[in-house]
Amino acid sequence: MIYDNLEDKGEVVAIDSKSLTIKSRWPITPAGSPAPMAIDRAHRRLFVSGRNPQMMVVMNADNGKVIRSFPISAGADASVYDPKTNRIFVSTREGFIHIFHEDSPDQFSEVGKIKTEFGAKTMGFDPEKNLLFVDTAKFQTPAPTQQHPHPRPVAVPGTFHLLVYSE
Repeated sequence: MIYDNLEDKGEVVAIDSKSLTIKSRWPITPAGSPAPMAIDRAHRRLFVSGRNPQMMVVMNADNGKVIRSFPISAGADASVYDPKTNRIFVSTREGFIHIFHEDSPDQFSEVGKIKTEFGAKTMGFDPEKNLLFVDTAKFQTPAPTQQHPHPRPVAVPGTFHLLVYSE
């Protein structure tokens, strides 16, 4: 199966990779607009992080049933599941990595969160060294214009940097 997030519909689509047909469509309520996903293949659990409302949803990968959900900060962009530690990591634009634990296939708990920096949303994971990587830059907010009265912050050229986290 291939699982895809349909951001414009707030749902996950399960696609049969052999027949290339859509088998199921599952809403990710109570989260909205799914962005990053990760999977626990052994226990058939999808971890889908949504925007507006900002939630990380644990979903059964066979039937789409939502098992649990947790609030997260704004701008979810990447998710990782570590099968060695049964931890789920979700990075967000607001400057956090949220950490959850799979206590059992149907029980999950919030472990905590790591304060990163604004914009540190793209995440990588090194399972051998147990390291999380997020990148960001310094940001500035441009002056409002008539077309954009509330402009989004933009990266300052030359300020890209990588943040590395370990236990």
